[in-house]
Amino acid sequence: MYNILKEAATKHPDSIALVCPRYPSDLYTFSNQSDDSKSQPYLRWTYRHLQQVSHAVAAGLYQKGIRPGMTIAIFPVVGAEFQIIARAAWELRCTLASIDPASISNPNELQHMLKCSNPSVVLAPTTELAEKLDKNAENTLHGHVLKFVTSHKQTSCPHGWSPFQELFDFGQKHQDLDFSQIEHELDDEILVIFTSGTTSLPKGCVHTNTSMSASCLAKKNLGQAADYWPVVSAHGPLFHAIGIMIALHVPPCTIVHPSESFAPGALLEVIQNEKITYMCLVPAMLNLLAEHQNLQTTDTSSLEMIHMGGGNVLSRHNQDCVNVLKSKKAHTIYGMSECWSPTCYHVDQIPDLKRSDVGCGVVMAGSMLKVCAPDSTTALKRNEAGELHMGGPQILKKYIGAKSQPFYEDEDGRWFPTGDQATMNQDGEFFIVGRYKELIIRGGHNIAPTAIEKVLSAYGGIQSQVVGIEDETAGEVPIAVVRSQGLSQVDLELLRRTTIEKLGSAYAPEMILTLKDLDLDDFPKTTSGKLRKQTLQPLVQKYVDAQRKGDSDTDGNLMENLCSVWSKALNHKSIKTQDIITDMADSLVLSRGRTFLRRDLGINITGEEILEHNTVAKQARLLASRTGTNGGQDYKDLQTTREGPPQLNDMIHTFGSEERATMTREHCEPLLQPLGLSWADVEDVYPMPDMMNIWAHPLRKQSVNHRHAFVVDSDNVQQVQKALEKVLNVHNSLRSISVDIDPEITCYAILRASTKFFSNCISTFEK
Repeated sequence: MYNILKEAATKHPDSIALVCPRYPSDLYTFSNQSDDSKSQPYLRWTYRHLQQVSHAVAAGLYQKGIRPGMTIAIFPVVGAEFQIIARAAWELRCTLASIDPASISNPNELQHMLKCSNPSVVLAPTTELAEKLDKNAENTLHGHVLKFVTSHKQTSCPHGWSPFQELFDFGQKHQDLDFSQIEHELDDEILVIFTSGTTSLPKGCVHTNTSMSASCLAKKNLGQAADYWPVVSAHGPLFHAIGIMIALHVPPCTIVHPSESFAPGALLEVIQNEKITYMCLVPAMLNLLAEHQNLQTTDTSSLEMIHMGGGNVLSRHNQDCVNVLKSKKAHTIYGMSECWSPTCYHVDQIPDLKRSDVGCGVVMAGSMLKVCAPDSTTALKRNEAGELHMGGPQILKKYIGAKSQPFYEDEDGRWFPTGDQATMNQDGEFFIVGRYKELIIRGGHNIAPTAIEKVLSAYGGIQSQVVGIEDETAGEVPIAVVRSQGLSQVDLELLRRTTIEKLGSAYAPEMILTLKDLDLDDFPKTTSGKLRKQTLQPLVQKYVDAQRKGDSDTDGNLMENLCSVWSKALNHKSIKTQDIITDMADSLVLSRGRTFLRRDLGINITGEEILEHNTVAKQARLLASRTGTNGGQDYKDLQTTREGPPQLNDMIHTFGSEERATMTREHCEPLLQPLGLSWADVEDVYPMPDMMNIWAHPLRKQSVNHRHAFVVDSDNVQQVQKALEKVLNVHNSLRSISVDIDPEITCYAILRASTKFFSNCISTFEK
C-alpha cells in the first residue's frame, strides 16, 4: 500500500493531492519551501509535499525509537494528520490502528482496544480528549508510549503529551534518513479498525497490504478510479472502512476534507469551490444536504458519481442524488470493516434508478462472493436468499479481541460468513435483503445489542433483550425490553442515562419497555429455552409504531411540545428551554429530531435553522415569527393559511428540488381535471405513511374509496350538509386524493374546502 502511495508522488509530484479548507496554508511547511503554497487561502498540498511531510514525521518517529512491526494508534478527525500518519506508519512498516475518538469516553471499550492494538504511539485529536484518554486508559499504556495531540489549533498539551507540530519539526532535522532498506511484504499487517461484533466489546479487523491494495486497485477494472473522478470529497469518519478507503482513493486524484466532522454546509461549499466529482453518502447525510438552505445556490454540476451506503438505502435515495443534488450518476455500494467494497457496478452499467429493487453491484475483480443457506457453505441457486459469504484477497487477515475466528477454507480459497442475507440474480447483481446477525446499524454505525444488555444487567441484575426497530432517519435504533421487577418510570429513565454514560449516545435505547408493555409474561423462547429475538422484534416494532402514531396526535403548548420532542430525540430526561441542543447531538440525531418535529408536531424546520436556533426557546420564537403568534399558544395556531397552491418549500417530499415540485404538479393535474378542479384548488401535498400507502394500492379500489349515505328528514338536509362541510373543513386528510409521485413516494394532495370541492363529494337525493 505504501508503494502505491509513493508511486503516485513519484509520477505526479506536482498534482494536487490534498485540500483542507479548515486548515491554514502554512501548516507543516519547510524552510526551503516556495511561497506559492503558503499564499493559498487554505491548505492545498501537492503529492510531493504530502510525501515530504509524511517522510519527515516517519523520520521523527524513527529517531524516537519506533521500528517496523510496532503499532501507531490514532483517534482521528477528518483532516490532514490522518493522511500524514498513515503514510508515515506504512513507510516504517508499522501497523496503523484507527480508533473512533468517541471511544475515549468509554473506559471499557478504550482499555480493550488499547490492549488489543498495544500501541507504541498514540495520537489524540484535542487536549481535552488527551486528558480523558490518560484518565480512562488507566494502566493499559506502557510507560514509554509516545503521545501527541494532532490539533493544529492547540499548542499546549497535558503532561506527557506533545503537539504533532513538534514531531514534524523534529523530523525535519532527520529527513535525510533513508528507509528504502525496509522490505515490505504483502502479508504485513498495516491497518486495524474496530467494529462492534455480537459481543459487548469491539473486535479489531486486521488488514494487510494484500487486502487494502487489492481493494484499491480493483476499482480501476470497473471504471471507479481517478481517471473518471479526479476530485474526491472524503468527509466520512476515518475510523470506518469506507471512510478510510475513500480518503486513500486511487491516486492521483485530489482528496478534499471539507471539515473535521460531517457538516452539510461545508460539504456544499467544497463541491462548488473545488469542483468535487465523487463522494459517498449515507441516507442521513443525503437528507441534510437536500434540505440545506444553500443547496439551491450551490453549483453541483461537477458531481459525476455519488455512492450510497450505510444500510437501508432505497431507490429514492439514489434518485435524489441525481434529481436533487444533480449528480450525473449514483448507485448503492456494499462493504464492511472486514472487506472494503467487494461489489460495485461498472461506471457504464449502472441500473435504472427508478427500479424498485436496489442492487449493490457485481463482484469486483479478485473478490469471491457466494450466497449459502444458513449454517452451510454450499452456494444456493441464483435468486435464492441466503447468507452472503466473502472470499478473496480483499478480506481481512484475522480478528483481534474476538472470541472466535469464523473463517473457513474450501477448494476455492478462504471465506468468512458476513451474517447479511442476500440474493444474486442471473446477471450477477447482489441485493442485500436482510440480516441474520443481531447487530443494529444506526446511521452506518454498528451497535452490538449485548453491549447495552450488559450495562442494563449491571444495574441491579436486570434481565433485558435489545432489538433494532426501523427508523426513517437513522435506519435502525435500539429498543430495550426489560423484565420490570417493580421498576418505576424513574428507574427506566435512569437506565437510559446509565447506558449513555457507559457507552455513548449512539447506544442509547430509543425506548426502554417492560414485558408488561408488550403483554408478555416472559421473553419469547424456543422449545429448548433459547431466547428468540426474531420473535420479539416484530412485537416491539408494532408497539413502537403505535406509540409514534399516538405521539403524532399530541396537542398542547408549543414550548412544552418542543422540549418533549427534543428530549426523546436526544434520549435526555428533560430538555430545558435554554439548553443548547447542538452541543448534545451529532448530525444524525439532529436529523432525527427534525423527523420527530415533522411527524409528531406537524412542524417543518430545516437543519440549518436548527443549527442557527439551537435552543427550544429560539425555535419557538422562530416558529412564532412565521405567523405572528407566540410560543405559548397551541402549535396548530402556527400553521399558515396559504393562499394559492403549495410552493416548492411547502412540499417536504421535494427536498427543495424544482424538478420534483414540477413533477408533483404534473401528476396531480390529470386527477383534478375530471373533477373540474385545477392545481390552484390544491391546499397542500405531503407524503403518505407506509401503511396508508399500502391501503391506497389495493386490488379492489372500492375497499378504500368509501361512499357514505345518510337518510335524514327533509327539514334537516341543509343542517346535515353544513355539518359535513364543517367536519371536512377541519380534517384535511378527508379532503385528499392519493397521488403517485414516483415508485417510492405516494402523497396526499389536500383539496381546498371550497364550493367546487363540496359539489364533487356531497350530493343530495330525494327518495
